[in-house]
Amino acid sequence: EIVKYILPENNCNSASSAINILAKTISPPFLRVDLNEVETSQCKKPFVEGLWKRLHPEGNHPGLSDEEDSTFRYHITIVFAHYLLKRLEKRLV
Repeated sequence: EIVKYILPENNCNSASSAINILAKTISPPFLRVDLNEVETSQCKKPFVEGLWKRLHPEGNHPGLSDEEDSTFRYHITIVFAHYLLKRLEKRLV
């Protein structure tokens, strides 16, 4: 959705495409290399892709998680989404 907001003409339809667009296509990049948010030659385990894999360890529909794991995933998603939305807000000012 951030890609669609920044580049309304782009028809991005996957998480990996969105990560590439937000890291490499727009200027200045939305996802930051200096914070290891995306893969580079110096960073082979970036935060955004690692978070995505942690949120979906068994694929998109893994079944029910236990309460502790659900709570963890819920909170980390809220915190990171808030962080990205604040970044988007600053970019648009």
